[in-house]
Amino acid sequence: IGNAINLANSLCKFPQECLRADPLSAYNAAYNSASLDKALRFEIDNAAHVLEKESIKGAEKFMKGVGRHGKFHLDSLDDKDVV
Repeated sequence: IGNAINLANSLCKFPQECLRADPLSAYNAAYNSASLDKALRFEIDNAAHVLEKESIKGAEKFMKGVGRHGKFHLDSLDDKDVV
């Protein structure tokens, strides 16, 4: 249970709308799309609002060093980011 709680806490620190959009796109690609083109189109349509909303903030954090070299030392949760 401890590992599950640690994983949940880690996931809460990442952009939430992005985390929600990714599984939906993966599910659609695996089970609903008739072609790669349709799967990619769904992913673009499904994630466009997320890119507009979360990408600038994420890029700013990256410029400050967060996430570089695969290291995410996010010590605190941003209450407004967690739903």
